[in-house]
Amino acid sequence: MKTKLSIMIPPTINGYQFYAYPLAIILNHKETHPWFYSNYIQLAFDKDFYSPVPFCFYMYDYAINPWLNVQRLQRNIFDITGQDIVDFVKNALDNQYYVYLNVDEYHIPERSNFHKKHISHDVLVYGYDLENNTFDVLGFNDKTIFKNSKVRFSEFRHSFASLDIIENNCHQIYLYQYNPHGTYSFNTELVIETLEDYLFSRNTSKKVSMLTEEWDRHYGMDSYKQLNNYYQGLLNNDLYIDVKFTHILWEHKKVMGLRAKYMCDLGLITEELVEAALKIEDQALVLRNLFIKYSMTHKKNIIFKMIEMTHSLQKEEEQLIKNIINQLKLSFTKSVR
Repeated sequence: MKTKLSIMIPPTINGYQFYAYPLAIILNHKETHPWFYSNYIQLAFDKDFYSPVPFCFYMYDYAINPWLNVQRLQRNIFDITGQDIVDFVKNALDNQYYVYLNVDEYHIPERSNFHKKHISHDVLVYGYDLENNTFDVLGFNDKTIFKNSKVRFSEFRHSFASLDIIENNCHQIYLYQYNPHGTYSFNTELVIETLEDYLFSRNTSKKVSMLTEEWDRHYGMDSYKQLNNYYQGLLNNDLYIDVKFTHILWEHKKVMGLRAKYMCDLGLITEELVEAALKIEDQALVLRNLFIKYSMTHKKNIIFKMIEMTHSLQKEEEQLIKNIINQLKLSFTKSVR
């Protein structure tokens, strides 16, 4: 017997697995695209380069959207129920729930830490095979490719139990179920508001301060300043090398380009702005690839080239965002008359 839930591999963006997994579940369905393009606009860059997630899209909660039913548990629930984790996951999948949780990657095949290092990392389980006693899991493999792989029930059981022994700060177990009855129309007013937050580097987290503490971060265009601080740290040999910084920047421009195309198809902006957004996306990809080259060669002249490219990218994007906001405001005004 085999059970496998629908999944998009890879999802549109996957820089961090905690937002890649919900998107991998929903973005196969075109009806979810208006919500996606109404969101994933703001960026937040931590002032501490060594924080667990220093640079990322800002969302209050990546698991909240109209197409996900979410059950939020903590791993200590098994101290109460005494249920075997393998049976729990199989039962969840039988009820159309994807299972998101942390495991010890030492026991997960095709991971960079497999049989090398005990480390807690998140994973999404979306299927199982009783003939081979395996789960289908999704995540970055040992070649840093976001793809599916197999893990035996016994290995999975060990990987879960091992978190009681090794350091682990992520105790959540989320069950994601696709909700086919979700609805959401493209929200032009929200897009304008969030683009202005991005343009003027406003702290978007203040809007949910009744629920949680504000995030003290560099927001929106201000993230370029922190990225330049990172470059300076590399020049001074003070910081670690991590392609994630330029990769997230590129993913953001990729989504901006896709959103521009989507808004153009809706008649909200012109094709000229789409072309400008795609040009910026291409430049960001070149920047990301240039960083990969630096990570292999450690040549400082590459950093100076990246600083120059980042400055140019910032100027072009600032003008693009202004133009998009102006056209969206004009379209929105016409629509409400």
